[in-house]
Amino acid sequence: MASGLRCEYCGSTDTQRRGTRNGLLRIHCNGCLKNPTIPVPDVTDADLDFTPTKKKIDKLTRKKYHLITSAQNNTPIDKNVWRTILRMKEEMGASLYVLPTLYKNPTSRLDPQAEDDGVWYPAEVLPYLVEGDIRLHQHLRILGHVRIQATAASPLTGLEGISQSQSGIVGHAQIQMRVIATPQRSLPKTMITTGSVSQKNYSKTKAGIKADFHHSSGVVVVEIQDKGVFHMRSCVADSKGTICDLDKWYSTTGVKPTGRWPALIVGDEHALFADPSIKAATYTDKASMTALGRPKVIVRHDILDSYAVSHWHKHNVLTRYVKSQKGFDSLTQEMALTYKHVDETTPPNTQNFIVASNHDDHVWRWMNEVEWRNDLANAQVYHELWAEILAQAEWDPSYGAKDPESPFALWASKRMTSNTRFLKRDDVEIILGIIVSLHGDKGPNGARGSIVNLSKMGVKAVIGHTHTPGIEKGCYQVGVSTGTLSYARGSPSSWLPCNCVIQPNGKRQLVPIINGRYRA
Repeated sequence: MASGLRCEYCGSTDTQRRGTRNGLLRIHCNGCLKNPTIPVPDVTDADLDFTPTKKKIDKLTRKKYHLITSAQNNTPIDKNVWRTILRMKEEMGASLYVLPTLYKNPTSRLDPQAEDDGVWYPAEVLPYLVEGDIRLHQHLRILGHVRIQATAASPLTGLEGISQSQSGIVGHAQIQMRVIATPQRSLPKTMITTGSVSQKNYSKTKAGIKADFHHSSGVVVVEIQDKGVFHMRSCVADSKGTICDLDKWYSTTGVKPTGRWPALIVGDEHALFADPSIKAATYTDKASMTALGRPKVIVRHDILDSYAVSHWHKHNVLTRYVKSQKGFDSLTQEMALTYKHVDETTPPNTQNFIVASNHDDHVWRWMNEVEWRNDLANAQVYHELWAEILAQAEWDPSYGAKDPESPFALWASKRMTSNTRFLKRDDVEIILGIIVSLHGDKGPNGARGSIVNLSKMGVKAVIGHTHTPGIEKGCYQVGVSTGTLSYARGSPSSWLPCNCVIQPNGKRQLVPIINGRYRA
């Protein structure tokens, strides 16, 4: 919006306010592109109001595609990232929203701020700056009125309920995502931060250095499918400013196909209970994620549910009865169903990594605890598995008896036709600098694992386990590929079908599947 103030260089009134400093008002001239200052001592930061009019909101929100990012005050933009986002806007025909963030930084190398300095934003983002509570969809709001300290260690903390039952997007340079439990007949809501188009510009303090480390250039992509469904995912820029979104690789000069994805990490599968619509969206539809990205590696968590022999049913007589009557008490049949599921859903020229997971351990626990005479349905496979494990038993002088290979891995690896590698608990598998071999159930020093404690490793990782997707600093977590399983029924749920793509530029992207679709 033009300020009407006259440029002292060319006389144009097509100028924009950029805040005050030392009692002088900075303006940017759109005519000569210079930045003169004029003495206007009564101008305050309150003049910088980016609340859009209802007409502007209606114009922005009627589109199908939306791009949301943020910009920090008194800080130049990363020009490559900005040009790439403008390219995305053009290619998608999207609305673009830049959420302003505020930060006072007296030690900035870019623009040191004294106590009486004013606030300005780069001219490039001024036409797109918006604040206020904007309803993007009946289930999604842009929370532009929530300004979070730029150095906040956990920007979404305390905001879980602020958007009520709707998902929310908040402007911040640290990318964080949390899925919040809701009543089970509703989809869980997602809270997410945007990333930034600003250069790194933080104080030389502990808080500032941490914020600098976790600063991410990026944008949130929203696709409106219909009145009931939207799709939302975060896109992170690399050091060159390029951004990958699904199968497209955007840069300052254009857009090209990403080519084959280095990896697709799938939400915990529990093959016995695989949801057909999620399976189709991930694997079998013509427009499935594997058809779109042709991943070189598929990483699978909790592929075997171990329902047939789960210790969770040990004292549940009704469940044990139904299992026996319906034929779901056979471990052999469940393992066969599971490995066939893997074979059937593996594209040509793709390798599977089966991550050692807690549901795999259910079989090992059953083998140690069961009295086989009381489980005759599994007596034969019980002895077959023990024979293989005992034949491989070894002693390690550093800690004693070596942990056995997964019983399911021993059994299935001899029968599978797909290119599949079963990872052991102590295997470390890294793809483009990202650890993909941790399930997430085991944390540091034997503690119970979580996205929070595993994010403190200082290395990038993608984990599974909780069925609740999330982003916490360097740790990403996938969701689930089933409906709500029996042990989670009866309580609010944050479970969400969600896979993770590792893009060719080394960046990760969580891709939720809503009602059997991952895009509009």
